[in-house]
Amino acid sequence: MNGKDYYIKSGTASEEFRSNSRETPGACPEQGRRISPGSFIGGNLFKTAKGRKDGEIFDALFVSSGVKIERIISLGQTTAPGKWLKQSRDEWVLLLKGAARLKIGDDILRVKRGDYLFIPADLRHRVEWTRPAKETVWLAVYLKNGRGLKTRENRKK
Repeated sequence: MNGKDYYIKSGTASEEFRSNSRETPGACPEQGRRISPGSFIGGNLFKTAKGRKDGEIFDALFVSSGVKIERIISLGQTTAPGKWLKQSRDEWVLLLKGAARLKIGDDILRVKRGDYLFIPADLRHRVEWTRPAKETVWLAVYLKNGRGLKTRENRKK
């Protein structure tokens, strides 16, 4: 590892992490665990956190200075009517389970299992629909200062 500390948030599916380090993880600024360099973390993306309440679940699985990886579990949730999401970070999102409809600009995208999207910072978008009877599980990767990111499509240019 590069000597930086990496953090994992408490209360997520990743609580079952195992560490190969003998160091005791310390507290982190986000009320999670500090994972020392040379350690590893893991969990199961499909295991729902115990004590689930109504509402969408956002679990930060990994946080570093320039990257945040988050699992999102939706059960019929949508963006509030008239509201648009506009984030300061680039977002790469993968739909792992379920189905959804997103609105990006004037386009409606039907998203199914295995589909992924790159949403640049400041691009207005919203979630129009997720399955109400079955979980929709997303994996979102937020990139700080990700402008000029090399994607498969723009690497060919």
